[in-house]
Amino acid sequence: MSSEKTIELCEIEHASDLSEIGQEFVDAIFRHNGKQPPSAVAMLRPPRNRGAPSTVTGKQLAALVDAVPPDCGYDEWTQVGMVISSETANSDEGFAIWDEWSSRGSKYPGPAETRYKWESYRIAPDNPVGIGTLHKLISDLGEDPRLILLNSREKFKKVPFEVIYPQGPPNDIPRISEQANPLDQYSLTGSSVELEKRRQDEVFVLADIALIGQATAIYAAPNCGKTLAVISFLTDGIAENRIDPRCVYYINADDNLAGLIEKVKIAEEFGFQMIGDGFRGFRADMLLPTLQKMIEEGTAAGSILIIDTAKRFTDLMSKRTTSDFTALNRRFVSQGGTVIALAHVNKRKSDSGKSVYAGTSDIVDDFDCAFVVELLDDGTESGKRLIAFENKKSRGSVAQLAHYSYISPACVGGYRELLDSFCRIDPADVNQVVTAARVDSDAPMIAVVKTAIQAGPAAKKDLIAALREGSGMSRNAASSLIDRYCGDDPGAYLWKFERGARGAHQYRLLQTVEPISFEGDVK
Repeated sequence: MSSEKTIELCEIEHASDLSEIGQEFVDAIFRHNGKQPPSAVAMLRPPRNRGAPSTVTGKQLAALVDAVPPDCGYDEWTQVGMVISSETANSDEGFAIWDEWSSRGSKYPGPAETRYKWESYRIAPDNPVGIGTLHKLISDLGEDPRLILLNSREKFKKVPFEVIYPQGPPNDIPRISEQANPLDQYSLTGSSVELEKRRQDEVFVLADIALIGQATAIYAAPNCGKTLAVISFLTDGIAENRIDPRCVYYINADDNLAGLIEKVKIAEEFGFQMIGDGFRGFRADMLLPTLQKMIEEGTAAGSILIIDTAKRFTDLMSKRTTSDFTALNRRFVSQGGTVIALAHVNKRKSDSGKSVYAGTSDIVDDFDCAFVVELLDDGTESGKRLIAFENKKSRGSVAQLAHYSYISPACVGGYRELLDSFCRIDPADVNQVVTAARVDSDAPMIAVVKTAIQAGPAAKKDLIAALREGSGMSRNAASSLIDRYCGDDPGAYLWKFERGARGAHQYRLLQTVEPISFEGDVK
């Protein structure tokens, strides 16, 4: 390191405080360091020659100029003109931008004056006013010139192209086929308007259970009332002008002749189409090919198809056939159709006493919505049945839980009377609708279960043991009673279970004010 040298520290607050150095000083530094001075000064960004192409387009330049008020001062007005002249090489296009902008101000002198000033910019040997001046004017007005340029830039246009490799295409780059791709014919790009016409507004075809333009599955035990519910929902929708009955096709493949006649009469009254298996040449195995034909011919759009029941048209226990069935229904819905498929639940209920849909999970997985209908009261004592639609999968604003009641079939003389009795029950009233006769007959056993639950953690085996000891019930009867009043809805059930250690069911009472009182209840 050299000795006897000092370093002077100079601090500045702004770039303007720096002193400009000349070429001689630069050359002296090079010589001091033992290097040959450069022959000329190297500039990082040489000035653009007059007449050279501008870096901004006419559209961008006009957008920048628009950010400056045309009634600005004379100096600013002149600066804008000189910038446009410099950026457009004093062309007629540039004059048109400046004159049009000027004409929007109250101080506009007229095209003759602006043309005169414009020609004076052409005569100037060297125009020092560049695009930076316009940027500063815009920034002083509180606008961002970079954002203006970004928003006004030209959009790229798709043009034909060809990739050429002088030495042949590299092995690791896929070759571009000169033939049309077979997938091109299936592309939906460019057909959004057509697809929008097919999309249905959110309209319920079945109360708040099934939406038009969706595939909905409804599972229930036999003779639970699922068909009655669907026909009631359907006739209400027709009466309220929510759906066109001419577009409804009810495929009835799960009825005897007497039942079919009753339903055909209702179809005739409300104007929808009832199709029976084995009538007018229709067979169950013709449905799926017919759906395929509707999809191909474009007649699926707007059609509402009710399949009763699904097991007549596919093997619900076979994953392959059920998957094919749901795939076809999915295509039918994608073309603007609506599908409502009725199906059965398993004979054996879950550990919590809930009904479980039969077959593979494909229908629930692939359909838009799925409901399971629970029979809460069979109407043996009260003469009224109570059912609950419990949602298992949903898309759209369908109900998650809905209760309905209808007269017990044993108390009516015909299907139409049964249909007229079908009505919705408010959740707050569900407990009151659950028959007093059943509650009275079950009251002593309910008291035993409540006492066992309140005594501490109780598994199902503990409750069964308490019932068998206290009332002499069989194991199956005790299990059924526990399941009958077990659920998550306080409006319909008395207790629920939670999984404890090693998966054991631990029961607890639902915290609700019960409108029904039980004689002999132990609180």
